[in-house]
Amino acid sequence: MSQEITNKPLSVSVLNGVTAHFNIDGQELIVWGSSWTGMEKVWLDGKLVSKKLSLRFKTVHTFCVDGVDYEVELDITKAYKSDVSVSVVKDGAHLKTVTFNYYRDENGKFDWKKLATGLLAGAAVGFSGVMIFELLFK
Repeated sequence: MSQEITNKPLSVSVLNGVTAHFNIDGQELIVWGSSWTGMEKVWLDGKLVSKKLSLRFKTVHTFCVDGVDYEVELDITKAYKSDVSVSVVKDGAHLKTVTFNYYRDENGKFDWKKLATGLLAGAAVGFSGVMIFELLFK
């Protein structure tokens, strides 16, 4: 059987976290990590095979299914640039690594609209917090 993995795009969002889909020899592997809680889960063909709570920038999930050893690595390679990568190893052989940058589109071009939206949302939340604090403790 082929060891090649084809993936649907790796996606990252503030609300939904990190999600990567892989196809390994006809089996669907899904890797998910929460942006809020640090919870990470890995499914192989719809069956939960690994679950960890991690607040680290790099987590390795190891599991064995039907005598086959797997290793999945979720890595926030450059937090300040919003770079995320997910790697898959099957029986000791590296199969695929996919990377994603929240602020770049599928062509690698910087998305200024996302940056501006994030900055405006941060400013609004910060301003609201200051106003609430001032009202409560004035």
